[in-house]
Amino acid sequence: MSPGHLVTDTFALLMIGLALLLTLAVEFVYLRDLFGTRMNTVFKLYYQAWVMLALAAAYGLSRLAERATPLALKLPALALTGLLVLGGLYYPLVAIPSKADSFRGQPTLDGLAFLRRYNPADMAAIDWIRAHIAPDAVVVEATGGSYSPEGAGRVSMSTGNPTLLGWDFHEMQWRGKAYGELTAGRPEALDQLYRTARPDELPGLLAKWEIDYVYVGGLERQKYGLGDAALARFDRTMKLVYDVDGVRIYAR
Repeated sequence: MSPGHLVTDTFALLMIGLALLLTLAVEFVYLRDLFGTRMNTVFKLYYQAWVMLALAAAYGLSRLAERATPLALKLPALALTGLLVLGGLYYPLVAIPSKADSFRGQPTLDGLAFLRRYNPADMAAIDWIRAHIAPDAVVVEATGGSYSPEGAGRVSMSTGNPTLLGWDFHEMQWRGKAYGELTAGRPEALDQLYRTARPDELPGLLAKWEIDYVYVGGLERQKYGLGDAALARFDRTMKLVYDVDGVRIYAR
């Protein structure tokens, strides 16, 4: 074995050893998080392990082909390598069109294209906010669980304006015990604002949480059961600055 091969072979073996240690480690320890399982630890460490194993495997196949000096052994080794590569290529060839819906959608770099297509009323209101409301003004909207339409905070996400409460689960995961302190009273304030606050209570509630605008779209109407009678509370105490296609925006 040449000195060059000794170094590269050793490096490849070290990658394999380290990758196996990473996959073994999660069988004994994991970072305790909000999920209470080892899921996050597994996929964080497995990412690194798969990269190292893939690189080592590619190098190992090359070395096996080199060591098979007789042509009778080299040809089968090359054929086997080719079959393995083709087998690996099958996944992206099939999976990519499946995940991309056979590329039937119109390609775009617009991250809000889905909103323009599926909820044009909200998108029109969002465009209006971006054009007419200061970027640091607090605009409240419906909030809900993670992986739900209201949980996504579509208005604050699309405009950059702060809101009272948005996507909760990952914030809980990252901030730990501090999350409860940071959000104390906010879910209750939102529920009170949209559901139960009397007209005489609204000014104090808005001032306490420094709310500048109240957004009422389809999600808010559905989640909080907002009909004309409920909206009359806002009409009496706030200024209606936007009212198009079922979306209303009230200013304090």
